[in-house]
Amino acid sequence: MKSSLSSVYAIRNVTIRVGLGRVIPRPYDDRCRAMSSSSASTSHQDQSPLLQKLDSTGILTLTLNRPNQRNALNRDLLQRLNTTLKDAAKSVESTSPVRVIILQSHGYVFSSGHDLKELSEFSNLEDRTAVEQLFDLCSDTMQLFQTIPQPTICAVEGFAAGAGCQLVASCDLVVASSLASFQTPGVTLGLFCHTPAVPLVRSIGKKLAMDMLLTGRTISASEALNHGLVSRMAKNAQKEAAKIAMTIATERSSAVLGMGKEIFHQQAAESDLNDAYKVASPAMAKNMDLYDAKHGIECFLGKRNPQFQDK
Repeated sequence: MKSSLSSVYAIRNVTIRVGLGRVIPRPYDDRCRAMSSSSASTSHQDQSPLLQKLDSTGILTLTLNRPNQRNALNRDLLQRLNTTLKDAAKSVESTSPVRVIILQSHGYVFSSGHDLKELSEFSNLEDRTAVEQLFDLCSDTMQLFQTIPQPTICAVEGFAAGAGCQLVASCDLVVASSLASFQTPGVTLGLFCHTPAVPLVRSIGKKLAMDMLLTGRTISASEALNHGLVSRMAKNAQKEAAKIAMTIATERSSAVLGMGKEIFHQQAAESDLNDAYKVASPAMAKNMDLYDAKHGIECFLGKRNPQFQDK
């Protein structure tokens, strides 16, 4: 290895140079080629590193748009994600609330993780403030995907590494195509993936997480599905994520889902079973007080379709 900040990985049919190098594509299948070509043409229409689209049903689609940089998460992109998620959380009180969020990307690399060129520049400064602030921003952004009231759905069509894999693991639901793969390659660069490990171990458990973290090996979408990093697989992850989002946005109560998501993560954080039930049981009683819960039960008993009011 000529540089500690550059290493080459053979990822299925694509070779990726991680670090200060570039993506070097080898021949890959027609689906991946078509996806990359389509994404590239779209990205030229808007050079923003984060594209946002809010439709009339309240589905907010966020698209990582740095395909030429393998959708690396630099400070600018992380800050845009952070601000957008916080604005989405505030929108629940508005007349045009965000009801569900889809995270996807342009290009055949979902995200290669931190922008190592930027990270190298920060780490070479005598003042440690910049690099510390970057990781604080990253950690805050990752947590927002779980703490905001809206369900977050990640659509993965390609390679997700390091902080990119962390981003995937931080979302509530993950849809992956067969082209997706996941890796925490920090050890090959002299960096243990400490922060990606936080959501990763909570998704796939200690043994596989340590396997990935200690060796840097890549896991396929099917292995990720079997171990809980991926919720479901689909031929086209972005289309499947859009279908799920539409169901949530048009057929579910956002008040019920917002409470449900909050309590789910609270009880999941409890290691003791009894403590988890102490969180969940009062929440069930509180849920019963919601208008949509009473309405939904009445409609079920009356054999009618509910019309939720999000309250």
